[in-house]
Amino acid sequence: MAIIWDPDKYVGQFYAPDRRDDTTMAWLIGELADWPGGGHALDLGTGVTVAYWAAAAAVVDQITLADYTPAYLAIQRSWIEDATGAPDWSNYIGMALRYAGLPSDAAAVAQRAALARARVAGLMPCDLTRPDPLGAAHRGRYDLVLGLYCAESIAGSRVEWRGWMRHAFSLLRPGGRYIGAALGNCSYYCVGAQRFGHIPVSAGDYRAVMLEYGFAATDLRITTVPEQFPDDAELARQMRAVYGYDETIFAAGRLTEAPDAAR
Repeated sequence: MAIIWDPDKYVGQFYAPDRRDDTTMAWLIGELADWPGGGHALDLGTGVTVAYWAAAAAVVDQITLADYTPAYLAIQRSWIEDATGAPDWSNYIGMALRYAGLPSDAAAVAQRAALARARVAGLMPCDLTRPDPLGAAHRGRYDLVLGLYCAESIAGSRVEWRGWMRHAFSLLRPGGRYIGAALGNCSYYCVGAQRFGHIPVSAGDYRAVMLEYGFAATDLRITTVPEQFPDDAELARQMRAVYGYDETIFAAGRLTEAPDAAR
């Protein structure tokens, strides 16, 4: 019987409403700090997480959300429309404001949420297995592409992963920026007691695939952040077994060459 990925359990485990810090959010805000403003962003494989695209929406003119799974897009739409029962992401929106050094009181959070909702240009189906994940009309269209915790969790091999990353890069215009994050050296991750497959990739894998595609070596920023485990060795071992990973990879860069369909 197929294991069902539960969005509510996932959000509850990784995005608890009382969480005060988030390494991915801190890094993302830092990457967006020098964004010149404006442009069209794409959150590729948006899933059910509002936190990161809402932060990016603050610095662009518009953002498109894309995912393979219609149910995930429906969850995103419920938040965008502020529907009854929609997920509450106010804690993470406030966190993004704090990381940016901005007021994060209730009024500021409400204003930022309204801004994020207003800047959504649309929700689209996508398929990273296709050379044109959103269709040929979207090749080379976006100024900024977010690819957060996506391709590694669905690819069946490193070969597939490299191909699918190239498909993602093809959506950038020349000079556009890619911002990605992945679980490092991870063969699985857990949501509750359920285990889900994941392709082990490293910072070196990210560097290689981005340089190969045409990202500027001088503007490539790839780093890893170790997961924080307790000093107690046995407890740390148990937590590693549950988590399935021990570091997070962050990768960002600017595309210098026009996307080439032959790649």
